[in-house]
Amino acid sequence: MIDWIPILQTLLGRQVACVLVLLVQAKGSTPRDVGARMIVTQSKSFGSIGGGTLEYRVIEEARRLLKSGSDQKPVRHLRTWHLGADAGQCCGGECTLLLETVPPLNHAWLDQLQHYQDSAPCVMVTSLNASALSAYDGKLIITEYLAGDVIKESLADDQEIIAPLVRTLLASPGKAAYSLQLVYRKPGDTPPAYLLERYGPDMFRLVLFGAGHVGKAIIRVMSGLPCHITWIDGRPDMFPATVPHNVTTIVSDTHDRIIADAQPGTFFLVMTHSHPLDLDLCEHILRRGDFAYLGLIGSKTKRERFTKRLIQKGLGQGVVRRLTCPIGIRDIPDKDPGVIAVAVAAQILQQRNTIAPVTDTAVTLATLVKV
Repeated sequence: MIDWIPILQTLLGRQVACVLVLLVQAKGSTPRDVGARMIVTQSKSFGSIGGGTLEYRVIEEARRLLKSGSDQKPVRHLRTWHLGADAGQCCGGECTLLLETVPPLNHAWLDQLQHYQDSAPCVMVTSLNASALSAYDGKLIITEYLAGDVIKESLADDQEIIAPLVRTLLASPGKAAYSLQLVYRKPGDTPPAYLLERYGPDMFRLVLFGAGHVGKAIIRVMSGLPCHITWIDGRPDMFPATVPHNVTTIVSDTHDRIIADAQPGTFFLVMTHSHPLDLDLCEHILRRGDFAYLGLIGSKTKRERFTKRLIQKGLGQGVVRRLTCPIGIRDIPDKDPGVIAVAVAAQILQQRNTIAPVTDTAVTLATLVKV
């Protein structure tokens, strides 16, 4: 999924009007899942809803909205596309898309969403009715601590119905950073009254030690995924002049604090220029224990030597078995840095297979009354 918030903030900072495109409902065979998003300007587009004729026509539709829309107020437009009849695509499914103009103004909801999604779950309520939430640009950001007062003040007649659903989303135990729900006023009613989107901290965090050839290739591949990467090396000249927006570089020869400060569930990759440093890093990460993945670049021989040394340092065999070395999915023997990076990215994605998927749940206000 595109990390759209910083892109939108940059465009608005340059006074560029945009259209947000969001796939809110998918039926049958479709090229992307619910939650796929694009940003469209008069000259560029960012992200993808699946490519092909559908995406081309949606971009055209978005640019028509930009030409006809207001410079002061957002315009929201829902449209369902039948991929066979409307786009000539063989998928044969059906996509409902929300196209939303974003004028080049200060949008408080965008800053709030950026702030809260990096620290705790929040729900963004978008009114699909021009009159509701008009004082808030049609959007409301709700957190666990603000839910009661904000909903009571802002949602008027719908507060008693929306509040239970928002609280349920905020309390969702799954690991998914994002989920989406449409809320209808009554069964069979169209269009839906509200769109609720749950955001949370980045789906996963990667700490990468080493900025050599493979490290650089890892960054090129992994930076396109929904994650935040902390990239560490003690040699400042090893980093490129610019890095992707979701990559933070740290020049440091000491790593204890970096490992200690990493969030639980972090993915670690160790590939420095020094085997003694690699061993020290692996020991500290293994002793911490609450990581999702620890990968060490190297051969089976390196793993055997590290296993022996780590056990000598007092680590149990069960703990040491959590070290992945060699890294990357099996049956890809190529040692080219780019190939290694793809194999490692695939392995990390496999490791994350317990993360709950984006959900597409249509909810009616009538059913929520019983909650």
